[in-house]
Amino acid sequence: MTNPTATLLISCPDQRGLVAKFANFIYSNGGNIIHADQHTDFAAGLFLTRIEWQLEGFNLPREFIAPAFNAIAQPLGAKWEIRFSDTVPRIAIWVSRQDHCLFDLIWRQRAKEFIAEIPFNY
Repeated sequence: MTNPTATLLISCPDQRGLVAKFANFIYSNGGNIIHADQHTDFAAGLFLTRIEWQLEGFNLPREFIAPAFNAIAQPLGAKWEIRFSDTVPRIAIWVSRQDHCLFDLIWRQRAKEFIAEIPFNY
């Protein structure tokens, strides 16, 4: 992958200034946001967001992003995770006796419709 990205998935109690705090973390570290979605569940008082940014030019090495972001997230009561686009997940597939489901998933993986390693099939 030529231009890897990082993606933060965040959920926390809704409060003012969340978008600014999260975007400022990326901006202040030299990041360029390329995609952002957010949603507030008013009934639950919950804020949810997904923010993706380019790692090229980002000032923090990957191993320091999580601890640095945690300093912002913890006081907000946020649950979060970070993913990197060039990290290929290993997945397991369980299917029924109908083999067309398995064939479809393997075909889609080989066609790069989703990026994953399927390390074992029985």
